[in-house]
Order: sequence, then C-alpha cells, then structure tokens
Amino acid sequence: MVLHKVPPLLKSQSNLPFFVPEVVSIGPYHHCRSHDGNQLAAMVPYKIEVSAQYGNEARMRVHGLAEKVSLMYEGDQYAGMDRNAFLDMLFYDACFIIHFISTVGRNPTNSVSHTSSQSKEAPPPSVDMHLQGYVIRDLLLLENQLPYEVLKAVMPKGFENELKKFISERREPEHLLDMLHEKLVGHGGGGDKRSETGKDRWDSLKFRSVKELSEKGIKFLRSTTCRLTDVQYKA
Repeated sequence: MVLHKVPPLLKSQSNLPFFVPEVVSIGPYHHCRSHDGNQLAAMVPYKIEVSAQYGNEARMRVHGLAEKVSLMYEGDQYAGMDRNAFLDMLFYDACFIIHFISTVGRNPTNSVSHTSSQSKEAPPPSVDMHLQGYVIRDLLLLENQLPYEVLKAVMPKGFENELKKFISERREPEHLLDMLHEKLVGHGGGGDKRSETGKDRWDSLKFRSVKELSEKGIKFLRSTTCRLTDVQYKA
C-alpha cells in the first residue's frame, strides 16, 4: 500500500487549497512546510505536548513499524527523511490525530483522554474552537494521511472499536480518508453488481456538480449539521 500524492496535472494555483493542509500537516508530504513560521509550524509544539500523554512505549511501537512503513510514501525510503526523524514525525502526528478525535470528535465526557473535574492533573491541551473545522478538513486530505497501523500503535485500549463504529466497521482501513470513503460509498471490492458491462461501470464513476444538477431541476437545502453522512434524498 502506498499513500499517493495528488497528480500535478490536477493541481493549479486556484485549487491548491483543496489539496494542501492549512492548519496541521500529517505525514511527510507537507512536513517541510511545518518549519516556515506559518500555521502548520504553530502546531508542531502542540503535537509534541500531546504526545507526552501516550508515553515512550507507544513511541517504540511506532518505531517498530519502521520497515513496514518506510516505503509507504512516494519517493525515497522514509520519504527522503532521516529514519528517526521520519518515525518521530509519524508518532507525533498519530498522537495528535487520536487526541483530537477523542477530545473534539466525540463528547468530551466520554473521551479516553479527557481529564475529569476531580482530577488534580492539568487538563490535556485542546485545539482552539475556531481552528477545529480546519483541522477536520486537513485530516481528510489525500496528501495528509498516516498508515492506519501507525494509528493503531498509538490508540488507547478500546479506542479502535469506537473509531470503527463512528465511521465504518466492514474492514480495516488503510488510513482515515479511506475510512470515510468506505462509510460514504462502500468498498469497491464487493457489494451489489448492477451490471457487468463496461459502459455501466464507467457511468457509475461519473459525478455531477451541484450546478449541473440544479439545471436539471434538482433542488438543494442546507443541512442542519456538518456531518458528511447526514445527506438525505427526497423525491
């Protein structure tokens, strides 16, 4: 399995924001931009602070995946980075993802890393509310993914089952974006086969813009939630 980059042919200056993270860099493809004094760089100390909650054992589990993940990204081994820098980056990024989902993506009272009001320990850091929507967007970008096995190496006990129930239970995904894709459109390797003809298979891959659908008389109403799964169709 390789975590691919977006083909250069699809990128242009006008649509670059659809492919490039704005708040948090995950994985090696935009890691270099985390040192430019921008918003991505501002997240680096936060990641390191969050990782302290997961301990050295979790870090060693990620480092133990070195051979397996070394060629999972396009480019040279370890994505052209120093081996230890590459593995530490994966560890920090995995800790950030698990922490963010557990404290923001779910009810904090059920969070695996939430500090109770009776605890004397300092509460874990949290992402500013005005940035949370941008973080969710960044976590689902194609070039901003981690191998799922790296996430598993950091997950607290019981968290994987909750994550699968939250998005998908059918199979182990390759990364978070694959998990969401599975939930929304199903797995390409199975399911109903409407037709075996090449034309029908090609037609099933076509997508229509909202503008095209509106011109055909289909009306759209704004959803009352921000969940991608809360899309309804009414005749």
